[in-house]
Amino acid sequence: MMKLAALVCVFVGELLAIGAELMAARKVADGATWWQAFTVCAVPMLAGSLLLLAGYVMGYVAFRNIWLILVISVCSIVIVEPLLIRLWFQELPTQGAWIGMALGVLGLVVAVVW
Repeated sequence: MMKLAALVCVFVGELLAIGAELMAARKVADGATWWQAFTVCAVPMLAGSLLLLAGYVMGYVAFRNIWLILVISVCSIVIVEPLLIRLWFQELPTQGAWIGMALGVLGLVVAVVW
């Protein structure tokens, strides 16, 4: 049960943290001041950070391997961030960004499988 709780905490924590970062950028792009973007996004960032902290602690206790928690965290980022960018910015990556993401995912797979 603790393993599942750790996975959920890390995934949701990454979702909230990345969401707060991108929301702040979107607000500034839409004309908000730095302070307005910061104050609105501080709460979800704080919640995400606390969930990440809990996920890492529970994950280490449950798995006894910090590398597994790192892989869960990075996989969450690889899944969540492109989806949120597409949703909020309606942008697609350039050719170089596609290649960089593909190589990053390939490196992640190699690290997990090898």
